[in-house]
Amino acid sequence: MFYYLREKIQHIKEKLFHLLYPPYCYACDKILVCSEKKFCLHCLASLPLFENDNYARERMLQKWYGFLPQIWTYGLFLFRKKGITQKVLHILKYSDPTLAYEMGHLMEWYVNKIKHPQWDLIIPIPMFHLKEKKRGYNQTVWLAKGFGDAIKTPVKHLIFRKKEGSIQSLKNRRERLQKLYGIFSIVKNAKIKNKKILLIDDIVTTGATLQVNATLLLQEGASSVSFLTWGVNI
Repeated sequence: MFYYLREKIQHIKEKLFHLLYPPYCYACDKILVCSEKKFCLHCLASLPLFENDNYARERMLQKWYGFLPQIWTYGLFLFRKKGITQKVLHILKYSDPTLAYEMGHLMEWYVNKIKHPQWDLIIPIPMFHLKEKKRGYNQTVWLAKGFGDAIKTPVKHLIFRKKEGSIQSLKNRRERLQKLYGIFSIVKNAKIKNKKILLIDDIVTTGATLQVNATLLLQEGASSVSFLTWGVNI
């Protein structure tokens, strides 16, 4: 009885708080209803899904063809410049880590609709520690936490970024790969051998970052590496 009353009081408090301080949709700035989180249902439904674009799916698979063993790879949304996905990605990276966590949960909902491997652990793509300290968080870590909590799989930080090095200006895939191999490394005594690993990143463009880290993990004895990203920029 006491537990029921406590839950009822908490529910009333949440309703009152929502009434006095209504949350707004990150995309369109409309007031959210109680069942909505971060986005209104209209804006959430308007996000372009990766799985609905066969051309994008083929292009994504071709990124690693001939470079890596056959892998499972999936992205949630298609990135569009000046579109809703660009706005959401900016918020993910610079404003609200809890949004990244919620998006991690959302990724689980979509992934569970398709055939996928079972993973022993999840590794987020790391950010250089000084950059992360300046920004306050790494959005990819929060995406991984949200997804990991949803599927009850541990998130481990077994890759570190040794130095900062911008590769965004390098449009050529080979140039990106050459630079990245000197940037990432596996942590000492990482228990990777025979593990099925899921690498998570916020967005994939050339695929070079994921390829380099997958190669490092496979060289350390991982049995398989899969890729999951929030956005796909084809």
